[in-house]
Amino acid sequence: SAEIKENLEKLDEVAFSHLHNHSQFSILQSTISIKDLVNAAAKQNMPAVALTDHANMMGAFHFVKEVGAYNKGIKAKIAAAAEAGEKPEGRELKAIIGCEFFVCENHKDKSRKDNGYQIVLLAKNKKGYHNLAKMSSIAYTQGFYYVPRIDKEVIK
Repeated sequence: SAEIKENLEKLDEVAFSHLHNHSQFSILQSTISIKDLVNAAAKQNMPAVALTDHANMMGAFHFVKEVGAYNKGIKAKIAAAAEAGEKPEGRELKAIIGCEFFVCENHKDKSRKDNGYQIVLLAKNKKGYHNLAKMSSIAYTQGFYYVPRIDKEVIK
């Protein structure tokens, strides 16, 4: 119908960003390199992309570094296009750091297998990043039982 066609046309104008991506740092979940993730997001002209590896933050530094390098290059291309009077192509990317956690009832209870459920948490700012890193550390040092786990109290 005309209404469906109109809504689809509106969707074409909406920017999309992937907010749940695993990299090579999510063992047995993904083999994508950080550089390939950034390049794929840039190729799709996304305004942002998130890295949400399973229970760890090991790729965060590499991710932010790679997005920074991409942004430096795209800024130069945009400036050169503007100087030449051409329409610039591409846009800068915003790096969003996150982590996918296993949230169980009690992360210290090792009397029964409880992998809980998986939840993605995203950092809003530097303090949020530090909180995610702390929760990841707790998951591995205190909550590891089959998988690195946290519970709702750790999140609070």
